[in-house]
Amino acid sequence: MLTYGFRWSMVGALAATDRRRYMKKILSKYKIGRNDACLCGSGKKYKRCCQTLIEEREKNFRNAPDYSNVAKDFFKKGNFIEAEKFYRASLTQYIIWYYEHTVPFMKGAPDAAKDLFSTDIEAINEIADSLVRTLYSQKKIDSIHLLYSALIGVIDHPLYNFYIDCQRAFWLDYANRKTEAEEILAIYTDKEICKIPATYMGERSLDTYLRFTFLKLPAVKSLAIIEKSLSENFKTPFKLFLLTYKTRIAFLHNDIEMAKKSAKHIVQELKKINEKDILQDSALHILLPDTYQMLAIILQNSTYYNKLIDICTHNLRHENKDGFFVAIQNHLISQAYISLEKIEKAKEYIIRAIESDKRFEFQLDLAKINLKLENQSEALAALNDINYNKLPEEFKIDYLSYCTDVALTNKDKKKAAETEKLLAAVKTSIPYFQTLINGFRSLLLDFIASKQEGETLLMKLRRFAAEKLILQPNICGIGINLNDILKPKEKD
Repeated sequence: MLTYGFRWSMVGALAATDRRRYMKKILSKYKIGRNDACLCGSGKKYKRCCQTLIEEREKNFRNAPDYSNVAKDFFKKGNFIEAEKFYRASLTQYIIWYYEHTVPFMKGAPDAAKDLFSTDIEAINEIADSLVRTLYSQKKIDSIHLLYSALIGVIDHPLYNFYIDCQRAFWLDYANRKTEAEEILAIYTDKEICKIPATYMGERSLDTYLRFTFLKLPAVKSLAIIEKSLSENFKTPFKLFLLTYKTRIAFLHNDIEMAKKSAKHIVQELKKINEKDILQDSALHILLPDTYQMLAIILQNSTYYNKLIDICTHNLRHENKDGFFVAIQNHLISQAYISLEKIEKAKEYIIRAIESDKRFEFQLDLAKINLKLENQSEALAALNDINYNKLPEEFKIDYLSYCTDVALTNKDKKKAAETEKLLAAVKTSIPYFQTLINGFRSLLLDFIASKQEGETLLMKLRRFAAEKLILQPNICGIGINLNDILKPKEKD
């Protein structure tokens, strides 16, 4: 994170130019009223929040500590209340400095001040991100939403707005307010996003943006964003993230050649990392399960499923014990066991995931697993526990594929007719998904019209599933988790 000293050295360098006299005239003290809302986004009045710490720093400017460093020390000790207080003061201080120094400099000498301007965009968002971690540690999720709402519009710049919108969307989604999150990022669907720098906040924001939009944007636009980002000097973990998304998008649009080429690029990047680095770098061992899934699918190598299980097991032992995080790790392990044909183990882990966080994608996997175990009653119970109308469009295909199996297995024409009607209403621009919809509808219509016996159609369904339904990478509730739900049995 940017230090106070470094920022002041930038300000000093600008003030020492031949524009010094002009700058002295335009620099002004930014005053916050005692009864105004504090700039840190706490919702409190300034006098009851950061005023004391800000004034103490002004009185003893040369010897005052860097409040971000003070906050970091408290955070490491687990004193989140004090960490929050000092991160809020640091955030308030930076916003004051932005108004006192950067805004006047940008008016008087925009070319000379652009580095300071870029620095402030990164610093304000980084401090806010650190503050969010202290709020999260105290389970103050509403305070996180309040913080980002307060930061909207502090700086009028596309990059700043992109950072704030992505972080708002991330935390709204975390609080199961996915629709609101999608509405925030929907504004970027029809317009070009600005150049994203290879910084901490650049990575965080692009990560969120791509997870939310990769199925909603045209593939050409998604790939253009990824290619542009790959040309930046991002570190290896984030390069792996970008390549994983590139591979997934190529695969979903039936470009197997691009998918394989991208997967091989991932393998080359992985060779640059040793096993010790993986276990020591939290960004890596949280990212890699998704990457290993994609490699296993495209390169048809089950070794990567075993690697996925190992790293998720490590995460469960050593990473934070937040319910959502635990659920995701158990979900990923369950998906790997499905692909390894260890179905009872898969059921064990998906039940653990649901116990931690009862999300619809986990319930869908439970239905899928029960179908593989030929336990129709439990599969139907899992499906009935899901509100179809609240499912995102991409997950409706999962749901309806399982309903197709239930209808054919139970020779239930009413269920078949209901399912076919819902399939006909699903809208998708993804060729892979349209293939699935067409296949399921064809089977159901033949059954409804009594063109073939239910047993024959069920056998066709199983063969179609074995050929077409393959596991899609799914992490943090984003993506498709279709799988080879049924494979032809010897008796068929």
